[in-house]
This record gives sequence, C-alpha cells and structure tokens, in this order.
Amino acid sequence: MSKQLEKFEKISTQVSKLNKRVRYYQKLLAEDGTFSAEESHQMKAMEALISKIEASIQTKKSLINTNQKIRNVQAPVQISQATKSIQYSVGKNGKNKPADVLLIQTLLNQKGAKLTVDGQCGPSTIKAIISFQTSLGSFKPDGLINPGKSSWKALIKTTLPPKEDQKKPSKESKQAIASSLKDSVGKGGENLKKDVELVQSLLSKNGFSILIDGLCGKKTILAIENYQKNLGFWSPDGRIDPKGTTWNALMKGEQGGQQPAEKNSQKKGPHQKPNWISIAEAEIGTKENTSKTKHNPRVMEYHATTGITNNDETPWCSSFVNWVMLKAGQGGTKSAMAISWRKYGKKVSKPAYGAIAVIDWDGPGPGWKGHVGFVVGKQGDKLLILGGNQSNAVNIKRFGTSKIVAYVFPENYTVPENAFILEAGDDEYSSLNRKDTR
Repeated sequence: MSKQLEKFEKISTQVSKLNKRVRYYQKLLAEDGTFSAEESHQMKAMEALISKIEASIQTKKSLINTNQKIRNVQAPVQISQATKSIQYSVGKNGKNKPADVLLIQTLLNQKGAKLTVDGQCGPSTIKAIISFQTSLGSFKPDGLINPGKSSWKALIKTTLPPKEDQKKPSKESKQAIASSLKDSVGKGGENLKKDVELVQSLLSKNGFSILIDGLCGKKTILAIENYQKNLGFWSPDGRIDPKGTTWNALMKGEQGGQQPAEKNSQKKGPHQKPNWISIAEAEIGTKENTSKTKHNPRVMEYHATTGITNNDETPWCSSFVNWVMLKAGQGGTKSAMAISWRKYGKKVSKPAYGAIAVIDWDGPGPGWKGHVGFVVGKQGDKLLILGGNQSNAVNIKRFGTSKIVAYVFPENYTVPENAFILEAGDDEYSSLNRKDTR
C-alpha cells in the first residue's frame, strides 16, 4: 500500500471513530430529554460534515488506486492484460471518465506525447489524440477515442511490444524477397497471400512496421501509400503492380523507410499542409445550438471575429474562416459576408489544396448569399470543402464548382505546384447545396 493511501486509511479510521462518538452523545442527549432544537440542528450539521469528509476520502482513495493500476500498465508486457478496453469515450465531447482518461494519457505518452497523467481531459489531451489520429493517416481526426473503435485498437496495437516477425523478416520472407510478384497487391488488387507476404517483407525491410501475415489490411495499404509518397508520387493509389514503378523501386530499395515529417514535407508528392488547415481540422464536429435561446460558445467565438454577438443562428461560414485564418496568423476579412473573401490575398485560377473557395449562390454579380470554406480534396467532379455552417456544423462536404467564383490564398503564401493535384477522399461525403449553408 502506498504512503498516500495509508495516510487516508488512518484519517478514515479517525473519522469513523468520531462518527461513532457523535452517535453516542446523540443517544445520551435524547435519553435525558434535553435534546433541544438547536442541539438537533448542530448535530445534523456535524453528521453532514462527517459524511462529506468520508465521501471525499473515499474518492481520493479510489483515484489513488486507479493511478496505481495505470502506473502498473506502464510496462509494455502488462498492457495486453490490463487494457482490454476503456469503458467510455475519451476526448472531444467524450464522457471522459477519470479512469479512462488516465489510461489514454498513459498510452499516448508511450507514443511520445508529454501529457500530465491526471485523469482530466483538457485541450492538451485532445490535441495529443488528434496528433495520434493524424499519424495513423486519418483524413479527418476528430479528437475522440471510443471503446473498440479504430483509434483505440491502433493505440493498443502500436503500444504493444513488437512481435518477432515484425522486427525482422523471417527466413521464409527473406527467401520470398528473391521471387517475383505474380499479381497486384494493395487497394483494389488481387492480393494473393504469397504476393502480400512478399510486399510486406519488402516494406518491413524498408523500415515500415507492419505484420507479415499475407493479409492486405488497412495498415498494409497505408504503408504502400506512404512508400509511394516517399517516392514522390503526387497521387499515391496504395497499389503495387508487377513490373510497375512502385514494385521496381521497392525491389531496388529506393527511398526506403518513413522519413521524418520535416524532411518529408520537402518532397514532391504529399501535400504540404498549411497551418490553417490543421487548425480547421481540429474544429471538426463543432455544432451550433439548435435552440433559439442557447448558443454554442465556440460558434460565438467564431462570430466575434466579424462583430456578430447576438446568436449562432446567423450564417457563420465566413466567421469560421476568419477565426481560423486569424489563429493561423494570416488575418481575415472581418466580414461575416462569405463573398468578402473574393478580394482576400491572391487568387489562383483553379482549385488547390488549402485554398479558400468562395461560393456565390446568386451567380455572377455582387451577390451576397454565398458560402466559403477550405479545399481539402475532391470526389468525382465535386470538391471536398472543409467549412463551418455546413448543415449547422464544422465538417467536410462535397460541393459542385459551378458557383465557385474564386480560389484564394494569403498573399505571403507560396502555393506548392502539387497543391493543384487534388487527392480523392476515401470516405463517402454527402453533397451540400445552398439551403444547407444558410
């Protein structure tokens, strides 16, 4: 038992004795018939105070026990036995029970975060969750970890000690490397077991931590995409074909391994993410309050950048973009009119990753019914726009291009050449029109 817990046990014993003594005197006073109203009031107040102290001691003892359990999880060998699952959601808008938060904070720290393990889910913990989800390749990290869902499984899986076949290819794998790929592997490929094992072995040899099991799952496809990005592919497709460019490079060991983020950002291919996109992504999930009398403080914070102070029902797409760009240190238009962004910064002639897209629902002319958001990809012939007030929330939705009148960037931003080659979003996004942004 810890010294802290011993201390609370002693206090608890003393309080229990005090409680018994109070009850004894209470009985004596009642028996001699001198138990006045004032004495009754004082006695009840004392009982209430003792109950409050006992409850507080019990809570602190419980927290100490929970902390002790979490500290025991620090050893990688014990994680598999002690962390079958958190009980409730942790993170942005989660239930955030202290025991669950303590566990998530501990596991995130084992992945490189520097959190105070206190059981409180504050901005730092949410930011660490978003950072972890981003490292997994999530296109729209939501800052929330749910029991049994993908983020939780990834956190547990990547925290466990690597298995022997993950550390280095087996003898069989080394022999397989010398053979040839018979069919396609990866996204939409034939994914024959021996072919997948061969690709996994080569990727492992090139520094990617994946299980060599002959099954082409999400992690294998993500490793292929990241390998292609390191090669300089502008639109990695997550697939390796026999005698194709990716296969030939993989056999030669070209551009092997996952590069540090600062070096990788200098390569051609993967989009360089402007800081305003990271800021906007962190707000995904924010919703306005549908009540006419209550308003979401966060949306009102967006509105404060454009001078609107009365409600969150007023269309807030421009307020959201103003708030994001101010946070990014780029300034804004200070106007709640979406069309105001048409004159912001510098224009580009076509959609590009990170650009601010300006929609004028009224068509040509000085229309005032518009929408504005950030270009983050494409799906079919529509653009994926990350914006606010899209069905009353911050999210990513599909928009046609016929009503878009401008694509703009901050004046001081150098637009990378590959930003104009938009990647297709993997998730199925719904389309929005005029009524969904009013």
